[in-house]
Amino acid sequence: MRLSYETVRAIEASVGLPAYVIHEEVFAQNLRDIGAAFRQHYPHVQVAYALKANYLPYLCTVARQQGAMAEVVSGLEYSIARRAGFAGEEIIFNGPLKREADLRLALQEGALIQIDSLREAEMLVRMSEEWRGKRLAVGLRLNTTLVDEQGESLIYGGKARGRFGLLEDELAEALRMLSTVPVDVVSLHGHASSQRRLVMGYRQIVKQLLTVRTRYDIPVRMIDVGGGFFGPVPEGLFPFRTPRFDEYAQAIGEELMADEWVRGHGPLLVIEPGVSVCAAAMSYVTAVHGSRMRDGVQLVQADGMALHVRPSMHSLHLPYHILQRMPSEERVPTEVVGATCMETDLLLADELPRLAAGDYIAIDNVGAYTVVMAPTFIQYLPSVAAIDISGHVLPVRRGQDFAHFAGQFNWL
Repeated sequence: MRLSYETVRAIEASVGLPAYVIHEEVFAQNLRDIGAAFRQHYPHVQVAYALKANYLPYLCTVARQQGAMAEVVSGLEYSIARRAGFAGEEIIFNGPLKREADLRLALQEGALIQIDSLREAEMLVRMSEEWRGKRLAVGLRLNTTLVDEQGESLIYGGKARGRFGLLEDELAEALRMLSTVPVDVVSLHGHASSQRRLVMGYRQIVKQLLTVRTRYDIPVRMIDVGGGFFGPVPEGLFPFRTPRFDEYAQAIGEELMADEWVRGHGPLLVIEPGVSVCAAAMSYVTAVHGSRMRDGVQLVQADGMALHVRPSMHSLHLPYHILQRMPSEERVPTEVVGATCMETDLLLADELPRLAAGDYIAIDNVGAYTVVMAPTFIQYLPSVAAIDISGHVLPVRRGQDFAHFAGQFNWL
């Protein structure tokens, strides 16, 4: 969604720059689209928004309004979800490290805990004594494998197995442990991280979850395939074609409906989109403070930094648009450099108009794993604004000042 010069001026006046800008309607529409795509191929679907991709409270509130649950992986994210209005029963608690206090609170409030390890199973068995007379409902995260057509692993880093979830022998032991206390296993979870996010990987996840369900005769109420889907992707962002929502949905739906038990019992299919719904729903706006020439290249000094839009330092060429006070047709080789003292602080390089103070640059498709990872490095954290469904600019987070920054520390 392109921003206008006037809108950027309003954002600057409201919260200051640099700033992340939420496009509420894009986010809401992506949530609606992914849910609708999956319901075309399987009748019982629940979307659970993955907060780790972007836990801004504004987005959490919109997700809840759109009927999504919250998927969290830490005590911090659990508290954000609760503060944003999600009831405990509307939260799925995943992740490899659930501290005892977080686990106890989540259980008390009715969240669905997905057990990731024997350590967590042991904690739950020990804590179950606190809920005498009440049966707890939990899920189990399985260690699922993904391979391509040649049998090569699709897991990040090329490892045969990822580090999350229960292996076969661990699963058997976890089920044995849980059978000794009043606990019902109501969910099997199988998210696996794959850089290519191929459709075939989700077929494999569903098959592995259903194989385990059959082998141990677990009467689950949910089949949770996790997230990691591609969503709306700008043309040319990746050097390969990315799947659409309906392609994932068709593959997963076909595998579910091929299972006799699923057809007879109709468990809820849970999907946990994060990147796929929030990436395209946020832009980053930085102001031009001046420019100078170096060896035939226009160096444009911006007040933002590359770590705000690429904290992982990926090499993807993000889409952008230029907003000028006095539009210029001339194009020159340009590097837009950030406000740190690092030579590598490069926001973008392209043939751009001659830019000057009073101009702005908006970098799009930065809604995932940016604001939640942006550091306080040399500069303060950027501010955040939202454009609501009516087109109004709303302040979400004002930029830091020294009082806010200093308040985090014990000054000796």
